[in-house]
Amino acid sequence: MRFRFSVAENEQPPFSGFDLGHVDVWGSEGHATSRGGDQDQAMMIYLSLTLLLDGLREFLMDRSRGSYECAAVDSSFSLRFTRGRGRGRGHGAHRQARGRYDAGPVREALGWGIVWGM
Repeated sequence: MRFRFSVAENEQPPFSGFDLGHVDVWGSEGHATSRGGDQDQAMMIYLSLTLLLDGLREFLMDRSRGSYECAAVDSSFSLRFTRGRGRGRGHGAHRQARGRYDAGPVREALGWGIVWGM
C-alpha cells in the first residue's frame, strides 16, 4: 500500500495546525481518496495524521487486535486495517483501496507519505 498526505490547495500559510487536507491510499486492488467525489471529504490533516499514526502503531504492536479503523477529524473519511493470516488488509471507506500489507511495508509507506506528501 502507498499513502500520500497533503494540505488542501486553498489553505494558505501560515498554517495553524487545524488546516484541511487530504489522504490518498493506493492498494493492489484500488485507490481511496478523500478528494472530490459527490462530497469532498477534506479533513483536519495534521490531527487526522496524528490519530492514524498513533492508532496504527498500537494496532501493529498489539497482535491480539483484529482490526483498526481511523476516522478522520472533521470528515466522514476513514481507513480500516484488518489482520489476516500472515498479512492484513487495508480499506478506504466510501472509495475502496483494498490491498494486502505486511507491517513493515505499511510503516515504510506511512513514513514516505509524511516526508514527501506534505
